[in-house]
Amino acid sequence: MPRRTIETIHSAGGVIARGAPDDLEVALIATHSTTRWALPKGIVEPGETPVVAAAREVYEETGLRGELIEHLNQVEYWYVSRPDLRRHKFVDFYLFRWLDGEPQPQTSEVDAVRWFPITEALHQASYKSERNILIQAQELWHVMPTSPDTTPPA
Repeated sequence: MPRRTIETIHSAGGVIARGAPDDLEVALIATHSTTRWALPKGIVEPGETPVVAAAREVYEETGLRGELIEHLNQVEYWYVSRPDLRRHKFVDFYLFRWLDGEPQPQTSEVDAVRWFPITEALHQASYKSERNILIQAQELWHVMPTSPDTTPPA
């Protein structure tokens, strides 16, 4: 059996959220011909901080801009991309309050972007680690001080 090289990858992404605590919506992206729904995320570029990378990736993949609320958590997982390469990935996730923009998928990487009520997003999200991040975001959203209305205009 050939020896595998291990590559460590650092990514960052975010939960972009809007609405009142009891009417929370979050944006998810679809990939793999809309068979997987996930949080937007991507590689932290050289010289970039994780939070800057998270805001950039959220905007690039969704067309949505947000205000940083706080760091949620870091998830870690392994995957094999070639028989000789095993990747160890760390992803820092942040919570952002939606400021502006309309859902617009990054056509080179994303099939669709949609706002979901949080309860639906928890069922739609394809990865358990990201469902846990969504639960953290929901809990934090409920205890945040009253903030400006982030409900889109009618």
